[in-house]
Formats: sequence, C-alpha cells, structure tokens
Amino acid sequence: YKGLLNLAQELGNVLPGNTADFIKMENALVQQGISTDKILNGVGKATAYLAIQSGNGLDQTAEWMAKTQDATGALDSEMMGIADTMQRVKYLGVELANQTSFWSNAAPALKMMRIQGASAVKELAPLNAIFDQKAIDPSSAGNAMRKIVKGSFMDDRTKTDLKAKYKLKLDLVDNKGEFKGIKNLLKELDKLKNYSTEAKIDIVESVWGNDAEVA
Repeated sequence: YKGLLNLAQELGNVLPGNTADFIKMENALVQQGISTDKILNGVGKATAYLAIQSGNGLDQTAEWMAKTQDATGALDSEMMGIADTMQRVKYLGVELANQTSFWSNAAPALKMMRIQGASAVKELAPLNAIFDQKAIDPSSAGNAMRKIVKGSFMDDRTKTDLKAKYKLKLDLVDNKGEFKGIKNLLKELDKLKNYSTEAKIDIVESVWGNDAEVA
C-alpha cells in the first residue's frame, strides 16, 4: 500500500492530476487483474503517461493497458516502451480502443509467430495502423493476422501445386517449422507482382483461403 501511495504521489507531482486521481487509476488496474507488483514495476507509470499524452481518462487507459499486456505477454518493464508505440500509432489516427482490440484478437497469431511483448508490438504496429486507415475493423484485422500466419504453414500438396502450376516457391517457414516473420512474408508476397490478377487470386486462395477478412 505504501508503494502504491508513493507512486501516486510521484505521478501527481509530475503529471496533470492529483494523488487521488492516480490512486483511482491504480485501483482500476487492480480490477483488471494487474497485481501490485506489476503496477510498481512499470505498468502504473506507463498507464499514467499514456493517459495524459493521449488525452484519455486514467480509468479507461488502465483497462486498455491491462488488456494489451495480457494479449502481448509483455514484461512490466516493457510497458513504457509499448505505451510510447501506442501513442505514436494514435498520432496516425488509430484510437487506443481499436489498438487494444487488434492486440486482443491477434494474440493467437503472436503465439504462432513466437514473438511477444515490445518486439511484437513494434513489428505489427505498422500493420495495425494500415488496417485502421483502410477502415478494417480491428477485431477482424486481428483475426485475419491469425488466419494469415496459420495459413503460411502450407502442407506439401499446396507447395507442390504452386510449383507445378506457377513455378512458385513461397518461403514462409524455416527448417525448424517456425514462421519466418511479417517482414519475410511481405518480401515473399512481392514475388506475386510477376503474375496475372487471375493467378494472384488463385495463389492467395490456395495458401490462405478466400476468407473475406484475409482478403
């Protein structure tokens, strides 16, 4: 309790708001399942700074930060950096609520990609912004990420068909059976520039299906 009070007083001295406001924020984090240790180890400070910088309420930001940490598996010490990235993405027009929804729905994709925390946020934040600018619902975008990563683990038949029909090899998974990342995926998709629209549609649907979210 003493630690939480000291943090609330510290935040009240350097940020707009008073000690009572930040105690209320800490209570909101606890209600979202964030332990006292997590609050003191970085989550509390990150939440306060993000709320003030973004112009959102402390209580609401506490909910978003708790859900983002849970979805991304971030360490407490990474949350200030994640808050910074979230604020940068907000400057691109993506509200914090939409960012949080994206991370919550993309969580299964992160597990398949074997990335988490700050590295996951840094790698996928640009796509989060692009999806939002294209008016794609954040939950749909997160689901699409999961389906795209899962589809990238092609079976042997699909690989053989692509090679036979189009002389195409998409190198999406390493020799240990792990997804090689979003940057690599985009590089491999560049290979499709040399194919007709009809062929592109066939290739994409062969690997990732014809799901509307994925398209």
